[in-house]
Formats: sequence, structure tokens, C-alpha cells
Amino acid sequence: SCWPSMAGVVAKRASANMLRACSSSRSVLISLICALFLSGICGAAAQGAGAGTGHFRYATMFYEKTDDDTTNTVQITVQSAWRRSYSSSYFTAAQHPSGDTVMRINGQESPVVHFGDDTHEYLTDVRIIAYSEAEDWFLGEQVFTKTYPTPSMRGTPWVVTFKGCCRVDGIQNAGDGSFEMVMDVDLLLASRSQRIVTLPVVFTRVSSVAPSSFKLMTSDDPLSAAAPMWELGGTAGWEAHASVALDVTGTVTVRTTATAGLVHVLAHARDKQHGLRVPVDLIVNVTAATVPRPEFSGPTVTAFSNLKHARPGFPFTMEIEGFQAQGMTSYVGYTVGRMPDGMTLSTVRGRGTGPGQLASMTMTWTPCADQLGMVVVCVDIVNFEGVAATQRCLSLHVMPDEPPAIMVMANGMEIANNGETDMWYIGRHYTLSVVARDNNPLDTLTITPVCQDGSTTSCTLLPPTSMLSDAEHARVMVDGAEVAHASRELSFAPKHDHGGYAVTHCFAVTDACGQARCADQCPGNAQMMHTCVTIRVKRCEFVVRPGQELQSIAAIYRTDWLQLWSHNQQILHPDLDLSPGSAIHIGHQYFVQPYDKPADVAARFGMDAQSFRTLNADVSEAAMTQEACATIKECQDRGQSGETYQWCVLPNSCEGQSGSIYQEAFADQGWFASARDQGAP
Repeated sequence: SCWPSMAGVVAKRASANMLRACSSSRSVLISLICALFLSGICGAAAQGAGAGTGHFRYATMFYEKTDDDTTNTVQITVQSAWRRSYSSSYFTAAQHPSGDTVMRINGQESPVVHFGDDTHEYLTDVRIIAYSEAEDWFLGEQVFTKTYPTPSMRGTPWVVTFKGCCRVDGIQNAGDGSFEMVMDVDLLLASRSQRIVTLPVVFTRVSSVAPSSFKLMTSDDPLSAAAPMWELGGTAGWEAHASVALDVTGTVTVRTTATAGLVHVLAHARDKQHGLRVPVDLIVNVTAATVPRPEFSGPTVTAFSNLKHARPGFPFTMEIEGFQAQGMTSYVGYTVGRMPDGMTLSTVRGRGTGPGQLASMTMTWTPCADQLGMVVVCVDIVNFEGVAATQRCLSLHVMPDEPPAIMVMANGMEIANNGETDMWYIGRHYTLSVVARDNNPLDTLTITPVCQDGSTTSCTLLPPTSMLSDAEHARVMVDGAEVAHASRELSFAPKHDHGGYAVTHCFAVTDACGQARCADQCPGNAQMMHTCVTIRVKRCEFVVRPGQELQSIAAIYRTDWLQLWSHNQQILHPDLDLSPGSAIHIGHQYFVQPYDKPADVAARFGMDAQSFRTLNADVSEAAMTQEACATIKECQDRGQSGETYQWCVLPNSCEGQSGSIYQEAFADQGWFASARDQGAP
């Protein structure tokens, strides 16, 4: 149990626990030995454990096939709980070479595991994994490696039996008697069994008004589409108690006719798909309605009711709070069952003497990459008299850290990957939002511009003169779930020489590795995702800004106002103020034909190379002397928005050619106008 007066992390994995059962004890080994010889120091009376010989409280079994596919080898785990205050020279704690604390279990009938094939092993070195001072038990496990001759026993499961003697006395049914439970192993049907998770002793209150209940569960329940079928008994000689019932969903109900005291429950969870059984043998401590007991706080009850999620490399934390029932002045602590490797609990803060004086404890865990799957941890809150609230079990799903998602948005609408922006205009301001999200709300997202090949050196990362804002990070709710969110804004106002700009720009998001608590240095599996968008700027059009006139715009393009006025018939007078935001033509669209070279077209229209390239940002200096396309289809494919490839030209009638660049090639073609243009240079 975890108590406010204890220093350090308590009631967790025994290899890291400290107890105050003996004031000088600083290790689990010493503490357990002290407790074993100081019988009754930790609430044995509250559990109804008298001076009888029995000390068995609880057990469950489960199995999992090993990675060796050449044999039928399984690991069978037996978890069992025993009376902590029991004193016997045959029931001792020892320090294992691994550093774990182990107990050597014995009894009137030594606990033994029969594997169903005429072989057996005794329960010897039980590794301590949890304990409770106030409730007078310790929980341990021993793993048996068993190789079967065949996957099943001639088409039926191998039946594993765990039995021994004796139970703790004071139980209303079968107290101080033998215990026995069975489990099915069939490797043809399932490589692993379900795992039942509960505290060894579950408290509940008897009421004359309404029955009380709690639910047994397996670690697979929260994610399983087909929850197991539950049933009582399963072994010969087991005696059910009339006041306690179990339905097929695993709900244990204590009827209003129950008598306060200890009741032993033997149950099996049978999976619906294959019918294989896993057992649990536990004690229900039925307390009278008049006995004050602790309570969990409302937020804690809610937190335990919801399935939680965690990712490898990222810390999961949860606050557990509770208080003593009204009229009691003693402080409270917590009892915690089996926890996964690496999970820790803080020292209990506060005494929990009332709703305004909560006793709180922080549960923290950073899973490793090999700890994926469901984890169930059960907790109860217990007072110094050894009376506890009904257990609450946390269901925690450790999920792979999924890759982040990234998208580019314009005007609130997503642009598909490898999509295009609407046609942008010279002189207007545009913004693209680069948004990244990760289902892991603890992840850190980094957004960067990249090339299409993922590098940052083989391309122009951003449009010229554009700006990319710093990233903004937040946690937002999406479809009822909290996610990590990051965004950056790309601002771009195309300049006078950006007409015809058509460049694909890509943005990548990378998530974080998480904390390297385990051997894996990157348990969060840092991943990069990217999306690309082509930004296109319309040729031959210019959006007027405040204060601009035809003369000033013409100067930008090294021409005169007469040329521009001739291209804009909507301007009725050259001296009238131009309307800011309106678009004017700064040239003429030229449809590119097969074998056209930019230099030849520029010369025909009296333009130098610089003027031509100013109006056509997609034409490089090297491309000026190269053919743009060789066929009509190729010319069409190079076009924007399904149109044939075009260039913008601003003819100079004084410098242009009166003949056609096709004059010689098509001189004999009557359909070509320049064929009749005799004498042209």
C-alpha cells in the first residue's frame, strides 16, 4: 500500500519498493521478512486472517507461445497472492541473483502446477511484483517454460492445473481449505491466452437497498470485439456462496442478503472464439454498510472509466485522488496491483481526511517499443484500519506512434497532395497554411520546406521573396480526441517578374523520437511525411497597387504607356487613375508551337532576352535557345490548367520582324499566312 508517511515511490514493483513495517528496513527483502515475523502488524484482522495455517489469497494463470516456431514451447505464468503476515521457516523471502525479491512458497500441500501431460513443477521462486501492508498480502509470479509434444492433446486443449493448500481462514466458503484452478492451452487455436487482471482482494459493500457490484476484466477486454464469457467454478469440490453471483459479462454482484466477511470466488473467462479458459481465484471482502470506507474523487472515477492511450517513448501520467469517509480521522493510502515494467508511483501527498483534504498520487509511465498492447492496472484506496473502496482498474492501450499528417490549405480549403493552387496574380498577396497533426498529443512536430526527393539542397525550397512564419504549436480537439497540432504560414506576393511561375514546393513534418528509456534509442519511431503543391502565377496580367499609373507600370517592364494602353482596351483614357486591385494586361499571350525557341520568338516580337524572361519566369537563361516542345501534344502537356503552353510577349513594333520565323520551313504551305509575305527579312 502507498501511505502519505512513506518516503519515495511505494506500492509498485517490489524490486523498487520501500516499506515502513520495520523502521530500519530499506529493502523489500528486509521489509517482507520483518512483516512475516511480525504477524498481524498490517491489518490482518481487517482481512479476517486468523491464526490458521492457510495463507493463500489469490491466483490466476495465463500462457503465451515463445518465438521458437520449431517447438510447441509456451511460457505459463502463475500469479499468486499470499498472506503477508504469515510466519513460517518454510515460507521465506530471499534475494535472487537477478536483483528481484523472491519468496519460496510452501504449505500443507505444496503449490504445484500440473501441465496436463503427466509432468508437473512446484511453485518455488515467486518473484514479488506488488504487496499491500494494510490488506496483508503480497503478489508474486513465477514463469514456467513448458514444451509440449504436440500443439494440443489429440484435438483437445492441454489442461493446466494449479493447486495446493491452504486458503486463509475466516472465509465464509471453503476457508482454510485446498485451492485448485484450471487453464486450457491449445496452440492450434491461440498462441496466447487472455490475462485476467484484478487485485487479490476486492472490497465491496453490502446494502439492504440495492446490490453492489464490480466487474472482472481481462487485459484484452477494452479492445476486443468479442468479450469473454464468464462462469463460476470449474473445478471439483468448489463451493459457491449464495450471496455472490457472476454473470457472463464478468460482473460480480453481492446481493442484499450478504453477510459481512470474506467470500472466495473462483471464476473462468472463456474466450468466445475458441472456448479456451483462463482462471482467477480471488477474495471478495464484503463490508457492512455502516463501516466507513474511503472513496475515490469524482475526477479519478471518471478517469478510470475511460480507455486511455499511450505511445512508446512518451510519458503517460495520471493523478489518483481519494479521501476518507465522513467521520473518520485516519489518513488513507493506495493499494496497486501488478504494474508494467517502468511504471512508477509518487509518494502520496496529503492525508485524505476529507473531500477538501485529498490524498493524491501520480502514476507515471513511459512505455518501451516492446510494450505495445493493452495494460490494465487495478488500484484501491485503503485506510489505516484496512478497509478499502472497491477497486478501480485503468485500461491503457499502448499504441504504435503513428506517423504525423501534413496538408497545405488555401482559403480554408485543403489542397490535395501534388495539387495546384488557383492561378495567382502579380501584385496580390497570398497565404498558404501548412498544417500538421499527430494523433499523439505529446508529440513534437517540426515543419520544414523540402524538395520533392526529401532533400533540402536539390531545389528552390520557397518561392522567391516569399516568407515562411515560425511554427505555432498547440493541442487541439479533433473528433473528440486531443491531438498535437503545428502550423506555419507561407506568405507570397508575386512580383513583376513572376508571371508564368510554375514550381512545385513541398513541406515535410517530422515527429519526435520520444524518451529513450529502453534499449531503443528512438522508441517513438520518428517519421517524416511530406506534401507538395504547385504554385502558379498568371502570365501577362498585373494587379494594380494604390498610386500606380500606366507610366510607372510601363517603366517596370522597360516599355512605354502606349504599349500597355494598346493591350488594355478597358482603360478609356491613359491619364485616368487606375483602380487599385484591378488587373491590366502587360503583354500578349503567345501559343507555343512545336520547335519554338524562346530566343526566336523574342526576336520576332522585338524583345531582348531579359525582357522576355521578365514576362516568363519559367524560362531559364539556358532554355532561351532550346526548343520548348516537339509536338502539339507535348506543347499541350506543358500548358497550365489544361491550356496549350503559352508565353507572354510585349511586342515592339519598331524592333520586331515583319516576317515569320516559320517562313522558310513552311514557304510552300498555302495555309500559312507568311508564305504570302514575299520579301520579308
